[in-house]
Amino acid sequence: MTQKLNSNALKLEAVRLVLEGISKHRDELANSGVTEEFVQQLSSQKLLVEQTEATQERLKADKISCTALLKKEMKILMKLYNRARRLIKVDVPNTGWLEYGIGVKR
Repeated sequence: MTQKLNSNALKLEAVRLVLEGISKHRDELANSGVTEEFVQQLSSQKLLVEQTEATQERLKADKISCTALLKKEMKILMKLYNRARRLIKVDVPNTGWLEYGIGVKR
């Protein structure tokens, strides 16, 4: 595989292929330092990365839905806020608006 491994998916696929090759040619690689312990470590690390990536994807989806909910709720809040400002401006003389955080623009 001569292409650059830029994405996690490509990296995981490369590791999967290496592990597959090792399992097919375990006897040939025994003298090369590819021990059972090394293969187990590589497999465990690959599994950990896959689980972490799955968690990250789930969190991204949660963030998207949470952002949509936040926008919806903020829109409702701003409608209520604008209504409150209008009511205050009608009932309170403009000299008292600063107490409510409303500036006089005249």
